[in-house]
Amino acid sequence: FRDSFLNTYYPVHARDKNMQEFLDLQQNQMSLEEYITRYRHLEAYCPHFYTTDGARAGKFVRGLREGLRTKVLTSRPRDLDEAVTMARCIEEDWARTQKDHQKKASQHSQGGRTQVKRHHFAGRTRPYERRDDRTFRRNQPTR
Repeated sequence: FRDSFLNTYYPVHARDKNMQEFLDLQQNQMSLEEYITRYRHLEAYCPHFYTTDGARAGKFVRGLREGLRTKVLTSRPRDLDEAVTMARCIEEDWARTQKDHQKKASQHSQGGRTQVKRHHFAGRTRPYERRDDRTFRRNQPTR
């Protein structure tokens, strides 16, 4: 019954197409969540390819973008769920770091840096100021 059902409603060419898509799956420009969803969807069509937890995790990790793949590989996930969790944590950490950098950059572009410089040299001379006796003194207050 199963074989006749599959042959009728899920033709061999469609199965082959899904298997090949699963084997070739790479994250590339997909978001991590899109990649996870696509991986799990296509994996259902190929249960006989990767039968152990480690093999499933390995296939998932090999499809990740280069930087993310390296980070997840160093964590040595034991199964697919652990690999997915690690990838999500790393992505969230990167997003948080990028947000912090953007926040700092916007503060600098809004004059935050010039205010810091003015405050830094308040009450002192310029770093190299020529004195009356024609010698240079570094960071000493004028008399």
